[in-house]
Amino acid sequence: MTPLQRAARTLHRSHPSLRLRTRWVQTVALTSLAAGLSLVAVGATAATRSPTVAAQTATEASITGIAATCTSDGRTCGVLTVENPIAGETITLDVTGHTPGSAIFVPLAGTDTIVTLVAGKTAYDFCITIPAADLSAGFNTFRVEVSSTSDPMVGTTTKSDSYSCTGSTSPPTATATATATATPTPTPTPTPTSTPTPTSTPAAGVLGITTGGTQAISTPNTGAALPIGTGLILVLAGLGLMVLRRRTSH
Repeated sequence: MTPLQRAARTLHRSHPSLRLRTRWVQTVALTSLAAGLSLVAVGATAATRSPTVAAQTATEASITGIAATCTSDGRTCGVLTVENPIAGETITLDVTGHTPGSAIFVPLAGTDTIVTLVAGKTAYDFCITIPAADLSAGFNTFRVEVSSTSDPMVGTTTKSDSYSCTGSTSPPTATATATATATPTPTPTPTPTSTPTPTSTPAAGVLGITTGGTQAISTPNTGAALPIGTGLILVLAGLGLMVLRRRTSH
């Protein structure tokens, strides 16, 4: 035993409070180590668990468009387009009318039409009969809107462009005296060749997770950095205290 160790032992025996401090340092060191290792474990668990599926809209049907026009018999017909259709969910459409000078479109009673979604089908034809009383009620334009949905959906404020609808009644026209006029020779118009539009394929998420025809967007869990960093600091502090305790105990 070196003279220095003998002096330290003599000091410890003559001052019992130093032993208590040494034990206190040991207790703090072990507590720091335990807490640090626990935090590191929590952070590692958070970092390796399944990624959060973001954008709830990816699992909801989305109403993307309504196209509508008036037929000669006073009906409104068109097409409803939907993305990510979920089988069995329904969309209720109705016809609204606008009067000159008004700032709003008023729903027409009896025009509600329910469209039931089918998995994989994105376009739905519909026809709605406008009551004869509404055709002659002074409305100058109409449009088709979403009245309600059976489940939460995106695009519930989607509506068609406004259109006029006079039904089968033709407006009166003045009778004019027939005047001979030269008939122009029609000029043939070249028919444009339609170019097929490639169908875009949704890119896989961060981990390539897909749910049927729905794209799930995966986001990394950024909450793991804080517990891991704090845990490492506590582990280092605990190790430092253990080294200090060993040096002071000799």
